[in-house]
Amino acid sequence: MKVRGVIPEKAVPILGRIYQWVMTDAGVFLILGTAFFSKGLIYFIKGVPRFSEHVLETNLTQELLGGLWIFFGILMFCGCFIKNTYYQASLIGLSVGILMMWGLEFFKYETSVFLQYGIVHLTLSAMTLYTIARGREGNIRISKTSTPPLEIMNVSDDNVKVSKDGTNGH
Repeated sequence: MKVRGVIPEKAVPILGRIYQWVMTDAGVFLILGTAFFSKGLIYFIKGVPRFSEHVLETNLTQELLGGLWIFFGILMFCGCFIKNTYYQASLIGLSVGILMMWGLEFFKYETSVFLQYGIVHLTLSAMTLYTIARGREGNIRISKTSTPPLEIMNVSDDNVKVSKDGTNGH
C-alpha cells in the first residue's frame, strides 16, 4: 500500500491497520451489514417507490420487513468484531440464503423486473460466496511446532494412546 507522500505520516499507521482489518472477513461483514441495514431503512421512508409484489412485501407490514432487514444488518455488523468461526460461518450462510431467496423471487416476473431488482441480490450473494471462498489477502503464519496442542485438536490425554515409538498405538 503506497500512500507515503500523499497522506500525512501520522495517518499512515492508522490507515495501514484499517486496511489490514478490512482485508479480513470483517470487510465482507461490513459491506453486508451496510447493505442490509440500508435496505431496512428504506422501508421506513415514506413516498419511496418500491416493487411491492415480492411475496414477503405483500404478506408482511413495511415496518416488520424493514425491522428484519435492519436486524440482519446489525447481525452482520456484529460479525465484524466477533471472531467466532461458527458465528461468522452462520452469518455468511444466512446472508447468502436471504439474498438468494430474495433475488430468485423475481424470476417469476418479466425480464426487466428481474434485471432491475433480482439480479442485484443474486450478484451480492455470489460476490459474498466468492470473496469468502477466495480467502484473505495477507501472510499465512505457520507455527514452529509440528503438531497443534491437544486443546486445539479438541482431544484430551485420556483418549489418545501413543506408543513409545511415536505411532498411535498401531
